[in-house]
Amino acid sequence: MTGKGLPPMLLFQATDDPATPYEGGLDMARALPSARLVVERGGGSHAITFAGNTCLDDLLVDYLRGGKVPPDRGLVDRTCAKNPDPAPVWVAPAPAAAPHAQATDVPRQFVR
Repeated sequence: MTGKGLPPMLLFQATDDPATPYEGGLDMARALPSARLVVERGGGSHAITFAGNTCLDDLLVDYLRGGKVPPDRGLVDRTCAKNPDPAPVWVAPAPAAAPHAQATDVPRQFVR
């Protein structure tokens, strides 16, 4: 596969994505000469676009609307910072429920 003659493509890669290692994104960018590679530094998610990162999302919207790709700057054409990790949320446990009647507790009207 040479990738010659293909239209411009836009590739996205997170540096810490366990499903698709960063090196694989670099290899794909090398294999496709018309591709532009956008890297999310420190990103560890497989689905990095349309997840609230405007740096990534704006590039993708421009590409989808009109085929615009970032200028060729070598292997990595654009780098975006990852979004901050979400703040942990503490949820208090629900209050203990009232104890239920035991199976051996039989109402008086049923006792002979």
